[in-house]
Amino acid sequence: MKKYLLTIYFIFCITAIFAEIKMSKIFSDNMMIQQNQPVEIWGNSDANSKIKILAGEVQAECKADLNGKWRAQLPSAKGSFKPFNIQIFENGKLAKEIKNVLRGEVWIAGGQSNMAMGLSGIEGAKEFVAKMQEGNVRYFVHPSPIDKMKSMKSGFGTQPCKDFIDGSKWISVDKQNAGGTSAVAFIFAHKLMEKIKAPVGIVFTAVSGSKMECWVSQQTYETSPDFTLIRKQFAEAFKNYDYKKSLDAFNAKVKKYNDDKKAGKKNLPPEWTVRDFMRPWADSPYMWKSPYMFYNIRIYPMRNYTAKGVIWYQGESNKAEGFVDAFKCLIGQWRKYFNNSKLPFICVQLPSYDSTQWPEIRKAQKRVAYTIPQTYIVPTLDTGNRKDIHPTDKMKIGERLAKKASMFVYGNLKNCKASCEVGKIEFINKGVKISFNDKPIIKGKLRGFEVLTNGKWISIDENIDMKIEKSECICGQWYVYLQFPAMKNVDGVRYLWKGWSKPDVCLFGADDLPVFPFECKKK
Repeated sequence: MKKYLLTIYFIFCITAIFAEIKMSKIFSDNMMIQQNQPVEIWGNSDANSKIKILAGEVQAECKADLNGKWRAQLPSAKGSFKPFNIQIFENGKLAKEIKNVLRGEVWIAGGQSNMAMGLSGIEGAKEFVAKMQEGNVRYFVHPSPIDKMKSMKSGFGTQPCKDFIDGSKWISVDKQNAGGTSAVAFIFAHKLMEKIKAPVGIVFTAVSGSKMECWVSQQTYETSPDFTLIRKQFAEAFKNYDYKKSLDAFNAKVKKYNDDKKAGKKNLPPEWTVRDFMRPWADSPYMWKSPYMFYNIRIYPMRNYTAKGVIWYQGESNKAEGFVDAFKCLIGQWRKYFNNSKLPFICVQLPSYDSTQWPEIRKAQKRVAYTIPQTYIVPTLDTGNRKDIHPTDKMKIGERLAKKASMFVYGNLKNCKASCEVGKIEFINKGVKISFNDKPIIKGKLRGFEVLTNGKWISIDENIDMKIEKSECICGQWYVYLQFPAMKNVDGVRYLWKGWSKPDVCLFGADDLPVFPFECKKK
């Protein structure tokens, strides 16, 4: 009996020493906190508790309110590759300890399936993992929430979540777990770490199939004029949506799949296409791609979290109509959510794929990047797959994001080679004069151009004899002349203005990045 009482006493003492402090899952072992900026940190304790936080060489103090909620700001501190622990004291007693923390650069990775695509599934992954450094890239993982989402009106995701779903945690990326990380995000982080000589952390948020409207609050989606067209698109889709017909079709598909599998048939559709999360919703034709739901699940729980910037790979699920306004609004809202009006945003221009919609979406992405301060875009037309919306050549994309961040966010402009971009386009006698900010590098034959004549766009590669005069440099500008001796009217010119354009990419800059696609019509 005496031994039993001693055990109870011992447990009581341990509990007293480590009083319970509840914190978001984003404050957990192996985490990365932002260097060289004040860092927001928050949690729950007993009401009116005095909270003290020690984080390496800096500390902060605050007091919990009547509900036990508290928030503190750690002072700015320089990062390093040396891990440390964060200790949180409640009324003078150690109540929580977060272990193996690094201070470095934190980036949020957002978007849809091409951002979510795992490292193990891309070209060159095996070689990349074999050579990678371990432990200095930290990665915040989320289990997929899609299985829990059943409706827009009730259930999981319909209201802002106080915390991330169970299983969300930071990991220290090594050769064993790297394959499950986002290919684009992890390559970005690893390459950026090499360039800036500091640890890099990724907060992964992307969800397959998600639209821009999934990532803003319900209030923003329902009231912002920037989402007017997208709201109309949803209303039209819902008006034409036959829930019973969709449900019957899904159930028939599941039955056929199960029957065929039982019969031993081969070449079945992917198993995920008949899983329960693909079951139609009664109140939304978009199912888990419905507005504001991923904001509730993945963004609201970390509002005011301190990060350096955002990398964004999304656009496949949205229409070109309304894209510019919605994307501008999303960027502005995220800057509010993370309490940083200058939060850098680097987006991936959609790569090559056989879609008639994508040229206009690429145009919209570039327009946003060139009109919103601290917003950047990387060209990717020399990557992609004609028939697969999920191409495996992701290595270049991660590397280009890292290069863009290194140059424009961290100011590593020394010895950087210039990108080549199109400037003024003039229509001259039987030809076109295209200006560039730097000398364009032509790889292979000049190709990928179309001209507008007599109201039709035609490929000059196949139908027109073309004469190319040498470039000349005038006042820092480079010019390329395209001449069409046999053509009477030239009313427009465009380059790579098509979904599948990878084989025709021929213009590059000194930085080895492809020139962005362009279209110009005579006024």
